Amino acid sequence: PRRTALFGAGAYALGGLTVTQLGVGDTFTHRAVAWLPLLVTTLRAARDGARAGLAGAAAISGLLWLTVSVQMLAFGYAWILLLMALERPRAAPRAAAAVGLAAGGGLLFGAALALPALAFFPFTERADPASGFADQWALHPLKLLGLVLPGLWGRTTSDEDTAYLGPHTSDNTSLFPGLIPLALAAAGVLAARRRRLPWLVAGAAGAMLAFGGRTPAGAWLQHLPGFGGFRCWNRWLCFSNLTFAANKNEAALRLDAELAERTTRSPTMLTIHPVLQSPCP
Repeated sequence: PRRTALFGAGAYALGGLTVTQLGVGDTFTHRAVAWLPLLVTTLRAARDGARAGLAGAAAISGLLWLTVSVQMLAFGYAWILLLMALERPRAAPRAAAAVGLAAGGGLLFGAALALPALAFFPFTERADPASGFADQWALHPLKLLGLVLPGLWGRTTSDEDTAYLGPHTSDNTSLFPGLIPLALAAAGVLAARRRRLPWLVAGAAGAMLAFGGRTPAGAWLQHLPGFGGFRCWNRWLCFSNLTFAANKNEAALRLDAELAERTTRSPTMLTIHPVLQSPCP
């Protein structure tokens, strides 16, 4: 329903990481976040044999190249491939082929930036990163407490990375979605945990990968070509936030159904019924 879709979209767009990146000034993160849901949709359609989905995924990939969102694109391919493999294990080869074709098409579409970037890459510090390079902006596990208590660990200062509490530095990243959305996400998990299981697992994987080399999977990914040159591993949280918004949608659907059922039973609710059925502004 339109109302539920708007609710989930708002929860996604106003996630903690997305909002705090405004203060950091990484505007390409916001451009990438806007395209990620469509990249998921088009790649899933391409996996199922839709040519339009493959063309759309290639076009979005090219746009992410042109908006300098290369890290988000690489993370996105890995995360969406995991999601699609969890949804349909037998179709995993088709999912991998769809990602490969979309990546190739995206390179052609974004060649104006991709070709100079790939030519320049061997001369940068990212080509042979020093130890710990990829973990500079990764999360510390203790920062998950920021889901409940925002700003608990302080902020990054202008001169050096310091935190007034905790065995780690601060990174200008807030995980806090708000207590009401957090409760709705928990309700969504309970309402449809089986149907949403692939999304839940993929979302949890995104949160774990945000810890960077502190997890075996993160350490392994950092040894793959290119991945070790990506610095801001906290951006995996954008994909967790996408799962978070989907779970809130499940809770909104449940509430929507319950309200609709009550309007048919309770005479006192009948006068409110037209308002409940109208779309949100």
